[in-house]
Parts: sequence; C-alpha cells; structure tokens
Amino acid sequence: MSWHDDSSLCCEVALRLLDEYDRADRQWIDTVRVKIDAAVAMSEHTPPIDGETFIPGMCDRFPK
Repeated sequence: MSWHDDSSLCCEVALRLLDEYDRADRQWIDTVRVKIDAAVAMSEHTPPIDGETFIPGMCDRFPK
C-alpha cells in the first residue's frame, strides 16, 4: 500500500464520518423544528400563561 492509498483512505473515511454527522445534525434540526411548530400551533389555541402564577406553582413542585 502506498502513501497515496493511505491518504485517500483517510480522506474517504473522514468524508463519510462528516456526512454521517451532518445527517444526524439535520435529523435533530428537523425534529426540533417539528416540536417548535407544534408548540406554536398549540399556543394559537390556548390563552397565554401568567408568569407570576406559573413560576410559584412550578417552584412548589420541587423539593426545597
């Protein structure tokens, strides 16, 4: 095996790994986008939450 073969193989593996990473990143972005769209759609049909009421209620759920 020559130096050229080694470097070509290294570049090929690196490009495959980069493609796999990009694909996983795109999937995560698509998943988050769907969740955000669902939250926005739900917020259009529900009244806003009053922060002064919500925060103390959340704090009461956690042990002190």
